Amino acid sequence: MSARSGKSWLRSPSPWSVAWRLSVLLSLCACAALASANQGGRSVSELLDGSGELQLPENFTGSLDSAGYRMTLGSDETPRFVHDPSSVNAASMSAASMSARKTKDVWASDKAAEQLEGSISGAWVAFGGVRNGCNGQINKILRRSDGSIIVAGAFSACADVAANNIARYSPSSNTWASLGSGSSNGVNRTVYDLAEYDGDLIAAGEFSQAGTVPANNVARWNGNNWASLGSGSGNGTGGVVLALAVIQGELFAGGGFTQAGGIAANRIARWNRTSWFALGAGSANGLDNFVITLEASGSTLYVGGQFSEAGGVAANRIASWNGASWAALGSGSGNGLNANVLDIAVSGSTVYAVGSFTEAGAVFANRVARFSGGVWSSLGSGTGTGAGTSNGVSGQAYAIAVDGSDVYVGGAFDFAGGVSATNIAHWNGVRWAALSDADGSGVNSRVDALSYFGGNLYAGGNFNQAGGVIANSVARWDGRAWTSMGVGSGNGVNGDVHAMVALGGDIFIGGRFTQVGGVAANNVARWDGNSWESLGMGPANGVNDEVFALAVLGDELIVGGKFSDAGGVSANHVARWNGRDWLTLGTGAANGTGGAVRALAVSFATVYAAGAFTAAGGVSANGIARWNGSSWLALGSGIPGVGAVNAMATLGNDVYVGGSFTLAGGITANRVARWNGTWFPLGTGAANGVNNTVFALTVSSGDVFVGGRFTEAGGAATRRIARWNGSTWFALGNGTDDAPNNEVLALSAGSGSEVIVGGSFTEAGGLPANRIARWSGNSWETYGSGSGLNGPVRAIAQFVSGANVGPYVGGIFTTAGDQVSSNFARWGTAATRPDAIFANGFE
Repeated sequence: MSARSGKSWLRSPSPWSVAWRLSVLLSLCACAALASANQGGRSVSELLDGSGELQLPENFTGSLDSAGYRMTLGSDETPRFVHDPSSVNAASMSAASMSARKTKDVWASDKAAEQLEGSISGAWVAFGGVRNGCNGQINKILRRSDGSIIVAGAFSACADVAANNIARYSPSSNTWASLGSGSSNGVNRTVYDLAEYDGDLIAAGEFSQAGTVPANNVARWNGNNWASLGSGSGNGTGGVVLALAVIQGELFAGGGFTQAGGIAANRIARWNRTSWFALGAGSANGLDNFVITLEASGSTLYVGGQFSEAGGVAANRIASWNGASWAALGSGSGNGLNANVLDIAVSGSTVYAVGSFTEAGAVFANRVARFSGGVWSSLGSGTGTGAGTSNGVSGQAYAIAVDGSDVYVGGAFDFAGGVSATNIAHWNGVRWAALSDADGSGVNSRVDALSYFGGNLYAGGNFNQAGGVIANSVARWDGRAWTSMGVGSGNGVNGDVHAMVALGGDIFIGGRFTQVGGVAANNVARWDGNSWESLGMGPANGVNDEVFALAVLGDELIVGGKFSDAGGVSANHVARWNGRDWLTLGTGAANGTGGAVRALAVSFATVYAAGAFTAAGGVSANGIARWNGSSWLALGSGIPGVGAVNAMATLGNDVYVGGSFTLAGGITANRVARWNGTWFPLGTGAANGVNNTVFALTVSSGDVFVGGRFTEAGGAATRRIARWNGSTWFALGNGTDDAPNNEVLALSAGSGSEVIVGGSFTEAGGLPANRIARWSGNSWETYGSGSGLNGPVRAIAQFVSGANVGPYVGGIFTTAGDQVSSNFARWGTAATRPDAIFANGFE
C-alpha cells in the first residue's frame, strides 16, 4: 500500500472497523521501522496538523518516517500521531541489530546519538554570538604591553566567543578570545576596571569568582590561570572595586569597601604582592565615601569619586596621595568639584576630570575641567549649563582620554562647547568638535570607556552604532572614521529576549535588544528560518522601548511592552504589525493602555492585555482590559496592584491570568484566576490558586499549566509548576528543583499533552535539565544530556509540523549545548535531523 495525498482514505466510510484499520497501520509502521535504517523518508512530523492528523500534499507518493511518534485514535476515531521518544529508541535498537547506522558529521557520531533515559533525541542548533563587538556593557578598555586589547564590563560574548565579562581582542587578526576555557572563563559578575601589574592582568569589579577560583572583587590573570589577591575567605576586598592604578610596584584599588584582606581600609587600599594595606592611619584612613576612579602620574595617585574628605582632609570629590599623606586639589571651600568625579586623566602637569559637576573650584565647568598650576579652569568659555553653552558638554561625562593637548570625552550628551556631538567629543586645546565621519552621527548611545593608543581612540559603552557603522559596545576611531572590532558570523541577539511566537512559518521575538544577526532591530524582530529581518525600515523600525509580550491575531502580530512608539507611530504600550505597517489599537492620544503591557492573549477576535495600567483607550481598566476590534473594555473591576499580572492564556471563551495578585474582580484568587464574563478562583477556600508568583501559563489538552516560583497549588506540594484540570490541581511529577532562585518562566504547549518548560532551573523530575525540559503528559524528559542553556529561558515557541519544529527558545544565555548561541537557539529533534534513524513509515 502506498501513502497517497489527502486523508480521505483514513476517514471515509468503509466496511473496515476502526480497530482493524488502526492495527494495519500500526503494523505497517512497525514493519517499516524494522525494514531499513538507512533509506530516506519524509518525517510524519512535517505533515501533521495541530491535532496530530496527517495532511498529505496533493499527488504525494513515497515513504514516511514515523520516528519519534506513535499512533492513537482521536475522539472522532481518526488516527492521530503523538510524539513518543520511546518509539525512536525502540526502532533504533531494532534497526541497529540488522545493520550499522550511518550518521552525518553535523550530528556527531553514534555515541552522540545515544540518549540518556528520559532524554529527547536531537541536538541544539546554535545561532552564534553577536557581530562586530560584544553583547553587553563595556566599562574599561586596556592595551597590554603585548599589544593585545582587553575589554571588561557586563557581557557574555564577543563575536562568536563566549566571554564572561572580560575578553581579549587581537588587532592583527580582528578576533576575540576568552580568558580561560569552558563555562568558567572570565569572572562571574561585572568588571569595572583593569590594570597590568607584574606582568599579570588585574581585573576589579563586583564578583566572587574568577575562573574556578574564589576571588572577592579583584583577581589576577597570568595568561593561563586566574588567582585571588590574598588567601582564604579574606582575599580581595569586602565590597565593590571600581578603580585600579599601579605606582612603583604597588597596586591600588578603590571602590565602596571598608576592608581589604581583612584589614580596615576605607574605600581605598594598596597591595604589595603579598598583603593589603590602608592609605593613612587610624579611622580616618582613606576616603569618607565611594572612590570611582584612580589615575597614577609618577609617584602621585589621583583619586576621584563621591567623597568630601581624604584622610581627614577636606577634599571635594578629588584628591591626591603622595605615598605618605593626602591633599586636596585647590584650596579653601572652592577646592575640588561640586558633584561626582567619574574619570581622571593626566597629561604632563595637568589633571583633567569628568563627571556630573558644573563647577570646578569657583569656576563654571560643565562636566569637564582641568587643574593646572594650582588653579581649576573649564574647557571652553561661558557660564551657562544648557546645550548652547560653549564650555564643557551638555550631559553626564563618564570617560576621558588624553593625547598631549588633545582631550577626548565620552558620556551621555548631545553638545560639546555648543557644537552638536553625540555622546563623544574632542577638545583640541582651543575648541570642541564632534567625532563623526561623513555620516555625522557620532555614537548612538552612552560611552563609558575611552582609551587612546597607537594613534587610535577606542570607545566602549552600551551603543550599537558608531558613525553609522554597526559596532556593538566597542569601536575604534582612527581620526577620520569609525570601525567595528571583530566581525563574527553570529546570528544571535544582542540583548534579552522576553517573548516569542510562531506566525506564518516565521518566529517573532520581542525583548530588549537593538540588533539580531547583524541587522538593526529595535526590540522586536522576525526569523524566517534563514535570516533575520526588522519590523519596519530605517532607524524607526520596531518599537522604542522594551517588549514583554507577543500574541497572534489572525495574520497580525500583537506586541505589548513599555514603548510609546511603533515604527514612528504613536502607540501606547500595545501595537499591531500587519506584515508591512505598524498600527495602533484604538485612535488618538488614548490608543492602547496607560502603562506598560506585560501579558497578551487572544481569544477568537478579542485581544486581552494586562500590565501596569489603570486605563485602556481612555476607559477605566484596572490592570487588565480587552480590545474587541473597535474599542477597549474593562474586565469587571480587574486586578489590583501595579503590574500584578505576568502571564495570560485562553481556553475557548475563558481567559486565565497569573501573577502576584491575591484579588481578581474583588474575589480572593491567589496568583491565578479565570475570567469568562465573571472572575473565578482556581480552587476553593483559602488554598485556591498557588502560594507564590506565577510567571507563565499555557493550555494543553484542555488543561491549564501554571509555572512560577510557588511550592504549593491548591494546598498540595508542587515544585514551580502545576496542572489545573478545571476542578483539581495536580503536580507534574516532582517538578523542577526548588533552589530559592530557580523559577519556571516560560511554558509552551506541544503535541498532544506535551508541555515545554523553560526557566532558571537546573533539574526537572530529578533529571539534569539546564533551563529547559519537556513534560510528556506522564513524565519528564530533558533536551540532551543536561548541557542545555547557560542562562534563563524566558520565551519558547515551536511549530507543530514542518522542517523547523523546534522548539525555539529565547532568554538571557550565551551557550546552547556548549555552543555559542546568544539569547536565541533551536532544538533539532529526531524528526528534523538529517540522518533520520529509520524511514519508510508507510509504503
